[in-house]
Amino acid sequence: MKKIKFNLIFFIDLSQKNHIQMTRKKIINVIFDADGVLLVSTEAGINTLLKAISICELKGPNFDQLRLIWGCRLETELIPLLSKKYSWPIGSEKQVIDLFLDLSNDVNYPSQPKLAKLLESLVDNGYQLGVATNRDAKGLIWRFSQHGIKTNLFKHVQTPEGGFSKPDPRVFHHFWYALNFNPGETLYVGDSIAHDLEVTRRSSPLLSFAGITSGLHTREEFIGVGVPKTHIFDNVVNLITMLPSL
Repeated sequence: MKKIKFNLIFFIDLSQKNHIQMTRKKIINVIFDADGVLLVSTEAGINTLLKAISICELKGPNFDQLRLIWGCRLETELIPLLSKKYSWPIGSEKQVIDLFLDLSNDVNYPSQPKLAKLLESLVDNGYQLGVATNRDAKGLIWRFSQHGIKTNLFKHVQTPEGGFSKPDPRVFHHFWYALNFNPGETLYVGDSIAHDLEVTRRSSPLLSFAGITSGLHTREEFIGVGVPKTHIFDNVVNLITMLPSL
């Protein structure tokens, strides 16, 4: 079985940047976000955090307000942001995080045999796949197993343990400099404007982006920030079936 290396902290000599071919070509590499794209998890995650906040009897956002900032790292970004905004008492952050994690253990994600089969088909047809996510590695592997997705399909899985989180463009450095993915031949697939589209734009003008509306944003919201209509899909299965035409 092919081994996957998670979270390499990879120090880059930017003087080597010129070895990357600076033209956009046919897509042969696809890097996926996890939550809201490969994982049907966004709505469940938001509702679980809202439930944890409510049980702790704290003030907090509603679903739509939380949706706008969803995708931040939970412990270091999202919870501190909410704590400050809603003036939570000292000690509340840990209480909410611990309860959220406990409640999340009871959430079962559905198996997705069609998606799993399509990912295997992409690899069989010569595509190189990767994942760049703000979800921790342990949780990602667990959720992939629930969905029936094999981690050995991916050349590399970048998670925050490597030192970088989206929208920091260094989340792609291992793909560019260790695996020799050419940005001009690569598509990044995400559901967040603030994290996925932003990291694409910060990384390279040659890196293509496709938006998935089963997560955080609507088709109209993606169009409003300049994503071409041809690169917006209801779900990742529809994207994969249309991939040869992108």
